[in-house]
Amino acid sequence: LPETTTSPGWVGASSGASCSTACVSTGVSCNEARMNELDDLGSVDSAAFVSVFESAGISSCPGGVLGGSNGDVTPAVDGVTCYYDDAASSSTCEALSFGSLTRLCCCGDDTDCPLPETTTSPGWVGASSGASCSTACVSTGVSCNEARMNELDDLGSVDSAAFVSVFESAGISSCPGGVLGGSNGDVTPAVDGVTCYYDDAASSSTCEALSFGSLTRLCCCGDDTDCPLPETTTS
Repeated sequence: LPETTTSPGWVGASSGASCSTACVSTGVSCNEARMNELDDLGSVDSAAFVSVFESAGISSCPGGVLGGSNGDVTPAVDGVTCYYDDAASSSTCEALSFGSLTRLCCCGDDTDCPLPETTTSPGWVGASSGASCSTACVSTGVSCNEARMNELDDLGSVDSAAFVSVFESAGISSCPGGVLGGSNGDVTPAVDGVTCYYDDAASSSTCEALSFGSLTRLCCCGDDTDCPLPETTTS
């Protein structure tokens, strides 16, 4: 039989195949780290994530993009929806695709498997469901500023209008349902699309906590000057 070769790059592994197997025909090894970079991109920039499936000729992800506990087979597509996993570095070369899933495998080095450049300016940035502030800040090129997020969180209990103004200036929400404190864990400041939340406990917000459900976390990416807070004055 004639030998069949596939060029190195992003390659599909259909049901029952691993990425290691899919890469055999390319003559190069599976690049697990690069697949995890693409997986992480799914929670930060859906359009960029989909563009890699499209450029590989695998799918246009007409059903959108979905995160979750999807095991070690992502990034993958079931023919309609494209999937990433919420957990960092969960994808493995040896995991077998199953059912209607096609895994998207990197065969070769990073230059063989290009990823789109995504850039967001440092500042207040939203982290949608399944993403941490650390992940949301990756595209800004600067680190998550936990202390500044806690300053904003504390502001929620002192000056609701000033608290809301930061969500508005970031283009995240106008908090039409108002502002609510409580024991909201380590994900605040956050908004569920209607109500903006802070936590009553001091310094409870962390960079690593994952947003969940309909919540969008408000993350400070950069230093304090990148994430301005309104001056509050009390007589």
